Parts: sequence; C-alpha cells; structure tokens
Amino acid sequence: MSNRDKAQMNSMKQFEIPTSKIMAYMAGQLGGYSMLRFTKRDLYNYVHSQQRARILDRDAGRDIPWEQVQETPGGVIWDNHHRQTCIFGFSLLQDEEVRTYRWVLLNLLDVMGQRTPNLVVTDGDKAMRTAIAEVMPSAKHRLCAWHLEKNCVQRVKEAEFWKVFKKAIYANFDVDEFERYWRTSIESLSLGQNTWVQLTYDIKESWATAYLRGSFDERIIYTLFGIVFSMFLVGSSYF
Repeated sequence: MSNRDKAQMNSMKQFEIPTSKIMAYMAGQLGGYSMLRFTKRDLYNYVHSQQRARILDRDAGRDIPWEQVQETPGGVIWDNHHRQTCIFGFSLLQDEEVRTYRWVLLNLLDVMGQRTPNLVVTDGDKAMRTAIAEVMPSAKHRLCAWHLEKNCVQRVKEAEFWKVFKKAIYANFDVDEFERYWRTSIESLSLGQNTWVQLTYDIKESWATAYLRGSFDERIIYTLFGIVFSMFLVGSSYF
C-alpha cells in the first residue's frame, strides 16, 4: 500500500465514505480490482489503525458521559461531532460501591493509555462521584440535565418550578443574572425550605449554563443522551 493510496483513503474517510465503498471506488479508478496494490484486509487494517491512533492522540480527551442505572451494565459513552452516540465499552456491575466504580475507571484508563478525559457526565450517584474524584481528579464532573429534570418533577410538588428550573439550567445568564433569577423564583414559589431545591442549588456549578460559560463543555447536550441511553437500558435484555 503506497503513501498515495493511504492519502486517498484518509481523504475519503474524512468525507465519511464507508470503508467498503473505498475499495470499489479505487478499483474503478485503476480499471479493476486486480490493479490494486493492496488487499481488502490491508484496507480495513489501515483504516482501523488510523481510528485507533485518533483515539489515542485526541479522542481520549473528549467528554465522556457516563450514567449509572441500578442493576444494569455501566456504560462508557461519548457523542462525536455529528452528535452520534458512540459506545466505548460496557461493564456489568454486581453492586454500586465506590470500589466497583474505581475498578471500572482504572480499567478504562488502562485501555485509554492513562489519558484522563476532560469531562465526565453522570447522574450524580455519590459512589460514582467519589470514584471519579479519586481516579480522575483532573476531570471536570458535570451532571446530566435529563436526570436533574426528572428528579425535579419527582421531588418538587410545585408544578411551576419545573419551568423555572429548566430555564435556570439552559438560559444564557451570566452568574449575577442567574443568582437574581434563582432567588426571585424561589421566593415567589415559597421553596426556600425545600431540601432538594437547596441541595441542587449548592451544586449549581455542575449544571447551570451560567457557571459553564467559557468552557467547551457548555455545548454538550446532556438531555438527549440521558433519554436515549436510559430508554435503551430499560428496554434491554438485562431486565
């Protein structure tokens, strides 16, 4: 396989041409498969090696949304620049203890060549949070907005608060605007004594766009991931 062949393959993959189509196209250019200087296995091996190199060189630093769902496999997932969900791997866990999550994360780092992700998105599970802080102390930990909205509906009986909370998550406030909006809304709805509201406000840096501005992770769509992945697990054969 020549460097010219490799360059053409790379160019075609950048335009998302399927690997199976690349060989047919290049054979057509040369007048038949017999004229190719490589085999089908050579092509697939080269494409795979390039994908692996990109993961080692760059993708390990991307955002890794990771959600814990009770009595289901733990998944390590990310979404690419086309907003397509890509699965890195699964781990079937027997329990939800810190030591178990620590084992999963250590094995993930081993597979990723000890490259720590920039960002981890979870549903806020305490044991998972502890394990992340121990194994990946440099990774930023963000909360899944879909789970926050779901918990909001379950924990706060005031129906109007869901709209208020959703705006607090996504609105393009600066910090001062957010604080004013939150204070006014909580006072008007008389929710100052609600425990869930207070605890959620205390960790606002993990979910409010106002506190994520200026960081590349503010562009992440947590909601879609939460809905799709949770629906996938609920409908899986593990139940």
